[in-house]
Amino acid sequence: MNPKALHLLEFPKIRERLGACTSFSAGRTLALELEPSSDYQTVIAGHEACAAAGVLLEMRPNFALGGVRDIRPAADQANLGGMLTPEQLQDIRATAAGGRVARRTVEQAQDRLAPLWRTVHLIPDCRDLELEIERCIGTRGEVLDGASPALAHLRQRVRQAHDHLTERLRELLNSNRGRTMLQEPLITLRNGRYVVPVKADFRGEFRGIVHDLSSSGATVFMEPLETLDLGNAWRQLQLEEEREVERVLRSLATLVGEYAADLGLMVRLLAGLDLALAKAKYSRQINGATPHLTPPPSQRPGAHPGTLRLVEARHPLLTGEVVPTSLELGGDFSILVITGPNTGGKTVALKTVGLLTIMAQAGMQVPADKESVFPIFQDV
Repeated sequence: MNPKALHLLEFPKIRERLGACTSFSAGRTLALELEPSSDYQTVIAGHEACAAAGVLLEMRPNFALGGVRDIRPAADQANLGGMLTPEQLQDIRATAAGGRVARRTVEQAQDRLAPLWRTVHLIPDCRDLELEIERCIGTRGEVLDGASPALAHLRQRVRQAHDHLTERLRELLNSNRGRTMLQEPLITLRNGRYVVPVKADFRGEFRGIVHDLSSSGATVFMEPLETLDLGNAWRQLQLEEEREVERVLRSLATLVGEYAADLGLMVRLLAGLDLALAKAKYSRQINGATPHLTPPPSQRPGAHPGTLRLVEARHPLLTGEVVPTSLELGGDFSILVITGPNTGGKTVALKTVGLLTIMAQAGMQVPADKESVFPIFQDV
């Protein structure tokens, strides 16, 4: 349809409100890009999905696509050989879980939710990927010890090396030399190395490596030479741990790459379900109903274009006490004259006819009595 007509009739505002009812970005994108269709079957399919989504929300008021994200960019990145962060992997796991839950929920009532089940049943099974990410990545985005035997062993050695190093430093703090030369009995980190605060006057006598100075210059943060080898061993094990973590992440990214096509399909199907649910939620906000839709004359040989009938219709963007509009156009006459004083509602009536027609052809329920009738128009 003419974009200017959609703008003048404020359909973009309807799309914005519809987008606010979606659960994740891919669904919101579909809502913001929603266009009315002049294909009768497409319009009917949209209304059937919206009505089924309303039934689903009645059956499961708390149902939502929790945790679902548009993970297609991450899946494509993995498919091209890129590495993924733990946070990206968590989003993929949550999306796979959300798709599995959505599919199972609709399946349990597929006889009542047939319009949704026709597409939702195509959501791929990514349970193996979901479980592998869950085994390796924790809820806070950390790579778990159990991700690999090597990682568990390295982390144990890192803890042992750390304990050995800090124990030796505490011995230094409690020694006579430490009580004399140190500013306070404190162990701290500078540039990834453990240091102690040495009084500036003893800088030349304390054997160690300078890593930092206090702002006043009275304290020198030094790594004792006697713990240097212990610090090096600890750091070396940390680097080995980091390399093993990277290997685990690369392995998971490779697995995600193998599922990239399935994950892309899953997001597209979940976005469609999200749009249907958003339509149902928005319909509740405007007290909407599914109108009668008349097939175009091409599908009804010998028939006239059809009658447009609004019964107790309300403009969806108006607030407060809205006076409903009822009118009929077509059939015995094709011209309707609307008269009245200024601010009497003539423009609102015109806009209500146009906007509700667009909404109906976009597969959205309209704020009017269910006895309202809309033909399918090529343009408005």
